[in-house]
Amino acid sequence: MEVCDSCDSKDSIGKECAIRGTQPCCMLCGCSLSFKTRSLSSDCPANKWYAVITEEEEDELDKLK
Repeated sequence: MEVCDSCDSKDSIGKECAIRGTQPCCMLCGCSLSFKTRSLSSDCPANKWYAVITEEEEDELDKLK
């Protein structure tokens, strides 16, 4: 989230959010940064940070909860 906080593509107002009320969002992809930065399989559309695992691997981790 530190990287996103200093990014010019951060939308704190929420006009670029894919889902209203989930700001701050990324103006490049519309994702809620609160959710995107917690997902191990998400990456930054500006290539400022990368996914650590695949979506399939994250799905397997979710099953362990």
